[in-house]
Amino acid sequence: MNLSYMRKPLPSKAKLFFALVLCSSFPTFSQSLTLSPYSRFALGDLQQPLFVRGSGMGQAVQAVRSRSNLNPANPASYSALGLTTFEAGLHSSFTTLKTNADIQTYRNSGFNYVALGFPISEKKKIGGSVGLMPFSSVGYKITEERDYGFAKAFNVFEGGGGLSKLYLGFGKDFWKRLSIGVQGSYIFGNMTNVRNMTFSDPTLHNLKDDRSKQVSGFFGEAGFQFHFDIKDSSKVDILTGKRKLKHLYNMCIGGTSNMQTNLNGTQQVEVFSYQFFGGTLITDTVLYQPAAKGNIVYPMGFSGGMVFQEFDQWSIVADVGFRQWKNFTNFGNIENLANQLRFSLGYSYIPDFSAEKKKHYMRTVEYRAGLRYDQGFLSLNSTRVGEKAISIGLGLPFILQKQLSDKEAARIQLSLEFVNRGTTKQNLISENYFRFLFGITFNDKWFQQRKIY
Repeated sequence: MNLSYMRKPLPSKAKLFFALVLCSSFPTFSQSLTLSPYSRFALGDLQQPLFVRGSGMGQAVQAVRSRSNLNPANPASYSALGLTTFEAGLHSSFTTLKTNADIQTYRNSGFNYVALGFPISEKKKIGGSVGLMPFSSVGYKITEERDYGFAKAFNVFEGGGGLSKLYLGFGKDFWKRLSIGVQGSYIFGNMTNVRNMTFSDPTLHNLKDDRSKQVSGFFGEAGFQFHFDIKDSSKVDILTGKRKLKHLYNMCIGGTSNMQTNLNGTQQVEVFSYQFFGGTLITDTVLYQPAAKGNIVYPMGFSGGMVFQEFDQWSIVADVGFRQWKNFTNFGNIENLANQLRFSLGYSYIPDFSAEKKKHYMRTVEYRAGLRYDQGFLSLNSTRVGEKAISIGLGLPFILQKQLSDKEAARIQLSLEFVNRGTTKQNLISENYFRFLFGITFNDKWFQQRKIY
């Protein structure tokens, strides 16, 4: 088998930058984010609903709350927003695909996401977010040679496209410790899958199976976060003999869930035989469906996680997720997928959040690391296709305006992941790839009432 690819208003420069990013992001989501033969199945490679910061912590984000960072994986987190937050990200990956007989390497890069979060009422702890991000991606090209005795045949399987996700979510605090969030998403995009079988004997008829889907639909999800503070005042002041507060810890437990959803779509199918006579000559149309309507059943899933942290210094995060892929159907076809489990663990650390950047800049950087294991939903040749990954990341702060007093006015987000998926056993493919993610986070105080003196 051979593998091949295919609190002042923002300054005018910052506003111009935001506008350019927003305008440029829409066409770039049509680019494929993957170069994986496994994206041939189901909806392709499902992209997790998170940004660069979460990627650096092993994708463990269900219980993460922040005043100045967005967490679209759990809409309950929007209630913690204290600043209007703009986030955008890019990705670049280096992929190695390996079989028992061949090794190929590829590079891929493109735009990843753009989102805006905003506190609606800090007093009532209500926040919201809107954004555009990838939902799934298809990108592969596989060449296979077979000998039928009377002639050799070359099969080329090729696919591309993917689905995007436009979301709008809101979160609110109840009873100070409980946050509830809801989020609606519009899924849309195109996917193509083509199989081209050509024979070495030019007198034989070749076969091409070309299928393209246009998919769209809405689905909703709900989330919660239960958060509370833990005060550590066990130390005694030597001079006064009184106990004093040493640390302030916080714990949060969170989760999200979505019900089984039908996504609408149309599928065009064209299967025909052809020969080469100075060009491609179609000899017979086996099947032609110009626009057959159908639906895709996106299965139920839920995720949960926990965070234990010391404010403005370190945090330990852990997540577990489940999706019932056995109920997935694709235009009425059952693909016999397996239910999926995911586990992730992450850590972040800021040596000294309040340090002066000019003198001790590296002490204000957020350092991140994470591990994750994804059981996957594919079982091919009696072998489960799982995924293991390790990641590291950095959050580099910088001040956008000298007038801003908030030390987190803006940050550059960096993440590097090493991912292994699949195996060369049972004639399967092993994938190893380095994925570099670059993001930027801007914070500002919008929608303030002007004071009249």
